[in-house]
This record gives sequence, structure tokens and C-alpha cells, in this order.
Amino acid sequence: MSTPVARDGRTIALLEHHPALRDDPQLLDSAVAASRLALDNARLTAQVRAQLSELKASRRRLVNAVDAGRRRLERDLHDGAQQQLLAVAIDLARVRDATHTGNDATLQKLLIETEEHLDEAMTELRRLARGIHPAILTERGLPAAVEALADRAALPVELRGTCPRLPNATEATAYFVISEAVANAIRHAQARYVSVDLDRQDRLLVIEVRDDGRGGASFGDNSDSPVNGGLQGLADRVAAGDGHLAIISPPGNGTVVRAELPLPGATEATNSDEDE
Repeated sequence: MSTPVARDGRTIALLEHHPALRDDPQLLDSAVAASRLALDNARLTAQVRAQLSELKASRRRLVNAVDAGRRRLERDLHDGAQQQLLAVAIDLARVRDATHTGNDATLQKLLIETEEHLDEAMTELRRLARGIHPAILTERGLPAAVEALADRAALPVELRGTCPRLPNATEATAYFVISEAVANAIRHAQARYVSVDLDRQDRLLVIEVRDDGRGGASFGDNSDSPVNGGLQGLADRVAAGDGHLAIISPPGNGTVVRAELPLPGATEATNSDEDE
């Protein structure tokens, strides 16, 4: 015969046992309790294994993302700024040669070309630097960095709320979430407006980035999709800091990217020297 094994009033299993066990209620209760404990242990073990598997997968994705980012930066530097600076070096050599000939017209032309190449190189370096930790984030904190990001954005970005100085790693992750969410809204969501909400709740920094775009974004399994692959990268970055990322994106109704970042040891007065 069998006896239900219940938790919170819900049957989770049936304990098969000899009918004689019914004659000893105390022993039967002990057997049911032992079965419930065994089921709980099995469930917790399965959860831990699943979390460990996801943690390993997340770490692999982070390593791959870092490697891919490094290769992309190397390629961009080689094909972009490095070539521009090489052109400047060549121009300067031509200027040097022109000074020996005393040809003022040629010298003037070469100086103008050199100045143009320097401007192009600086523009390329600024473009590359946008994807790297911005100096204003280190110097003035997250709200100032988000305001600077909003000033450069191709659509209106409204910052609502603020927060004090936080540990470097937390500020870097928060800025990464916001900049990627804004970039997704511009490139993929066809949005016309974005808002960024910052709110410190006890020991959490809560970030919400909302847009009025086409929605339909999800973590998904398609890493080839620019938006879905980017959202998975955001989730991995947030999870690496023991935080949580959620996406609310019904088709046709915009997207909300919500991140909750823990603040262990955060202080309101100073920024820590914690490594990123």
C-alpha cells in the first residue's frame, strides 16, 4: 500500500510500504519524514548541479566575450587608428623633406594633410574609446557618465534618479548595462526615446532602462542575433557580480531592462579601489 508524502499541503510523492506499517503511526510518520527529507536533498542537489552548470556556461561565455572583444579591439586599432597614425608619420617625413627644398607651397599643403590625418586618427580613437571604461565614470561616478552617454546618444535619453559613488566594479557593470541597453534601443528596437532610472534600495542598486521601441527582445538561445546575444552578455556580466538581470519586452510595447546589483561594502562618501 502507499501513503502520500506532502509538503505545504501538496502531495509530492507516494511512499510504498508494507500494510503492517499502518499499525505503527509513529514509525509511519518517521518513514514519511525521512522520505520527504530525501526528496528535499535530491531536489537541492539537482538545483545546485543546474546552477553549477549555468555558472560554468556563463564563465565560458564571459571568457569568449572577452577574447572576442580583445580581438575586435586589436583589429580596429590595426585597421583604423594605427593606419591613420602611420599616414601621419609618412606625412611628417614628407614635411621634413619639403623643408630642405624650401618649397613653401608644398610645405603648407603637407601640413594641412597632416592635420587632417591627425583629426581622423583622433576621431577613430574616440570611437574605440566609447566601448571602453570612460574616464568620466572613474572621475565623477555613474550619474555623470550616464549624462555624458545621453548627450552623445542619437535619440533622447532621460536620466531619472541618482546614486552615490559606488565600488568601481559595480559602477562599471552598471554603466555597461545602461550603455548596452541604450545601444540596443538605438540599433535594434527602432526606439524614439529611452529613460534610465537609478535607485539605491538598501544594499541594492536597481537600474531600469526603458525604451518605446518595437519590443520582442529576449535572452533566447540564438547567440547570432545581435540583440539576443548582447542581452545574454549583459546577463552574464551582471551574474558575475551576484546580480540579477530581467528583460520585459512584449512585442510592440517597448523593452525594459532591469538590473539589480548588490552593494557589499558600498559607501556614500568614497569610491573603493576594488579592481574591475
